[in-house]
Amino acid sequence: MVGALVVLSPANQAAFIDHSGEMHIMVTDDWGEVATAIQELAPDVLIMDSYHASNRELVYAYRAQIPWGYTVVLLLAAADLDLIELLKKNNIDEFLPCSTFSTAQVRLLTRLAKLNQYWQEGKARCRAQGPNGECQGECSQGFEDFFQGRRFLSPSMWARKSLGQWTFLFQHIAQMLGLAGISAWPNFNQTVANLGSPGEPPVDKVDMVIAKLAMDDIQVTWLPNQSAWLLSLLIEGAFFPQAIFQYGEQTVLMADKVAESSHQFASNKEDELPRGDSLLDFLAIGINTIARIQVREYTIGLHSYRQCVLCREAARAGAYRDAISDAASLGVLLLNSERNVLAASDIAVSLLAECGTVADLSLDRLPYLNDLLDRIDSGDSDEGPMLVTINGKQIAVSAAAATDPSGEHIGYAVTLRDETETLRLQEEARFREKLALVGELAAGMAHEVRNPLTSIRGFIQLLRQRLLDSSYGLDVQFADYILEEIDRANHVVTNFLTLAKPQSEAWCEVDLNELLTEILQLVSNQAALKGVDLTWQLAPDLPPIRAKREALVQVFLNMVTNALQATPKGGSVHIITRQANEHVLVVIEDTGIGMPESVQKRIFEPFYSTREGGTGLGLSLCRQIVAEHRGRIKLESAVGKGSCFTVWLPPY
Repeated sequence: MVGALVVLSPANQAAFIDHSGEMHIMVTDDWGEVATAIQELAPDVLIMDSYHASNRELVYAYRAQIPWGYTVVLLLAAADLDLIELLKKNNIDEFLPCSTFSTAQVRLLTRLAKLNQYWQEGKARCRAQGPNGECQGECSQGFEDFFQGRRFLSPSMWARKSLGQWTFLFQHIAQMLGLAGISAWPNFNQTVANLGSPGEPPVDKVDMVIAKLAMDDIQVTWLPNQSAWLLSLLIEGAFFPQAIFQYGEQTVLMADKVAESSHQFASNKEDELPRGDSLLDFLAIGINTIARIQVREYTIGLHSYRQCVLCREAARAGAYRDAISDAASLGVLLLNSERNVLAASDIAVSLLAECGTVADLSLDRLPYLNDLLDRIDSGDSDEGPMLVTINGKQIAVSAAAATDPSGEHIGYAVTLRDETETLRLQEEARFREKLALVGELAAGMAHEVRNPLTSIRGFIQLLRQRLLDSSYGLDVQFADYILEEIDRANHVVTNFLTLAKPQSEAWCEVDLNELLTEILQLVSNQAALKGVDLTWQLAPDLPPIRAKREALVQVFLNMVTNALQATPKGGSVHIITRQANEHVLVVIEDTGIGMPESVQKRIFEPFYSTREGGTGLGLSLCRQIVAEHRGRIKLESAVGKGSCFTVWLPPY
């Protein structure tokens, strides 16, 4: 696509040579070639000489392809005026004399074309749209009259449409000035326009009015071939023709009569009007005022139109913002400089408090944001994201100041990410790192410790036998103590080896109910001796699991034994099996002493034990075995109320 395509006949190329600017110029007499170029380039603005603009099929083909674009006819010769009525029927937007043509005009028309395109494509996404598709927002109010077809009226088309309401006044002004007529460009009388006239404008009273109109935002150009003055107004940085003052044979005579009448009027009303050209001043001010009304109305209409387009584009930007938010799993908040929430993505709303809509979000309910934004405003934004707890979740909150191209602070962009699962995974990764270190340590010390222990145990057994055979039989108990401690040391080393290199065992189908029944038979005597009530509730039809049987025996035996040890006399330990959410659950619940939160955080760490003489390896080993089975362990505990371990295992 190109912004503007200029199509000229070879005969008119020289007349346009100084106006190339930023436009794509094509010189040809072949209409088929032009149609192909339009299809390939899809210009927002099509600028033609009268030869190409006279081809209705060419113009309508452009309209069908680019309904939001503008057509412009360059008037390169006096003969082009004869075709104006025909060209207007061909749905032409702008007629621009080559002498007044500028790149600024094309830039404005290109911007308008882009607005047309955005408005048409985004119409269905208007955030102020009502249930029947009508726009209910203030942004669109008052600009409907500025549309013709599917395009916002170009400045000259607006003049032709709006100046009609001033026709009566213009007729009287023309009479007073002795002009042949005043009309919207290019609606002038061809008969008058073709009257012979000098190459330079005549010097008379009419010229005094014209001179008074020449200001920064009004441009008056003498068109010698048309015997007329062309009035152009400054709109959005570019001058566009608005009205034409037609000069006729009676102009000088009528101007003299006007001057004489005004002089007599001023003589009779000396206290009310100054002498001289007071009436001409009045006429100049009147024309000036009308011209500025046209500019103001068009500017207001264009402003409303831009607002409506921005509304639809904001809805489109919101859709992209939400898509980015979803793709990155980020909540996004946009705040203005007063820290009011302008927009929030769905993820942001779901993460923040219990707010159901953007309107519910406020910094009063999100006080930590004020601290974060204060940190940004003070320049201390290098401390990284702020981690806060919201609804039991760990949320990382980051913010950055937003500035416009001029550097002015316009607000903030805030992102929120749910880090709960990430932190859990990081904690698990640290745990695995510790296990890996323990494994390396165990592998290194296994041969260094276990072999000497085996030798020592053998010698102590020989020594014990000799003590029994000698007169030192009473000292055999000391040898027994040594053997017990050696066995205990061997048990620690064995656990080390299990952590470092799990035993090679075949996977098989395991019935958890059957496995737990065997374990409960082993520990039932221990529970009875301690005075703890051991009960169980095993779910019937529990699906089997794929597991290493002996490894799971070690897990549940360890956990049930720990529960019995933590439960005082008169308490109870209850074991439950059930199926939930495609997992098999084993629950081991006791009414023991429970654990504070500080202990719960470390209970699965290697070498951490709350029991005197404990190695701190039992639960670490349990967690590793369960993880190997693609399961997990959850602990719930309260001091004085007991603990509950839940093991999730996938079915076979």
